Amino acid sequence: MNKKQYNNVIKNTLKHDQTVKTDDSLATARAIFTNMGVALPQGDMKSVYETIKTNEYMGWRSCTMQEAQEAADNGIAAIGISEDKIIVLCANDEEQPVTQTASVMTLSENDSVSAVDELQYYAMNGAGTYLIYVLEGIQTFSYAQDGDKYLSRNFRVREFRSKDGADEIKIDMDLVWYLQAIRDWAGASVTIRSGYRSEAENNRLGSDSGSPHRRGLAADIVCSGKTPLQVAQKAESLGMRGIEWNIDDGDTHVDTDTRHWFAILENGVLNEDVETFVGEVER
Repeated sequence: MNKKQYNNVIKNTLKHDQTVKTDDSLATARAIFTNMGVALPQGDMKSVYETIKTNEYMGWRSCTMQEAQEAADNGIAAIGISEDKIIVLCANDEEQPVTQTASVMTLSENDSVSAVDELQYYAMNGAGTYLIYVLEGIQTFSYAQDGDKYLSRNFRVREFRSKDGADEIKIDMDLVWYLQAIRDWAGASVTIRSGYRSEAENNRLGSDSGSPHRRGLAADIVCSGKTPLQVAQKAESLGMRGIEWNIDDGDTHVDTDTRHWFAILENGVLNEDVETFVGEVER
């Protein structure tokens, strides 16, 4: 929804919903988000706080105060919460403002410390907040500034960081889409053993300067509960063009480079076989 619709839900809930109570911030928040179609955990305030801070509940994800306000400004549910208080963030909209209360407010650099003290901030990771839906091509990120940003429902920028600790991280948004599709198929965690590689890290490994890792196009992954071959076959079925089933290391290389290739690495020997890879019998 847009910021006007978002604020209208808040205003109408505060005006008409009988469950809203001035001295019960949780009841107020729950009523507002129910009318938005957004779920909060069940239980008292402490239970809600303990559940939501796991980053595993119904799309709620931790963020900074500024990011939470930005989410609200874009019509995405956002809160500040502690063990004994919850604040619903309304959109900062001069044309359609919401009367601020102890339970509903906008945040800015001029807010008093008491208004934001000891609160942690969370926002819904709806489709509009995932970077794969708003960015295209190869993007350059900073680990320090962007490390905690969500690229998709399950992947953050920091997971693609070069192993030498370089701040710069290059990531192809198409690669993220494929990795999320593999994660959804597996229904289990996907660990990126190697994503982007800085020039220094690439040289240390003795890789070619044109390596897709160097350009942010590749990831070596391990998928919980799936064999490297199963992951490779799934990647191929999704249309990925570069795939290496690594028997030695137990992971799967996938990339979005333009070259179409399949490979099997076993006992240090790399055998490329475009024709028979997909039909390879698992062993």
